[in-house]
Amino acid sequence: MEGNVCLNILRKEWKPILGVNPVIMGLIFLFIEPNPEDPLNHDAAKVLRENPNLFKQNVYRSMQGYTIDGRSYPKQI
Repeated sequence: MEGNVCLNILRKEWKPILGVNPVIMGLIFLFIEPNPEDPLNHDAAKVLRENPNLFKQNVYRSMQGYTIDGRSYPKQI
């Protein structure tokens, strides 16, 4: 909700040898295949587990600037 991401290489698996590329690849993978078993947003993860189609609809609608579960999202370009 605040722009944080839950990416393991940014936490305990971080090593100074890792560059920007693994972080970018990790973010891309996270957007393509979100992991509902290790969520930062537990409510969204529950929706993903229980109703993947609703999750996709919520993502689409939030990017369009709609309100989801009482929370308004700015329209993304």
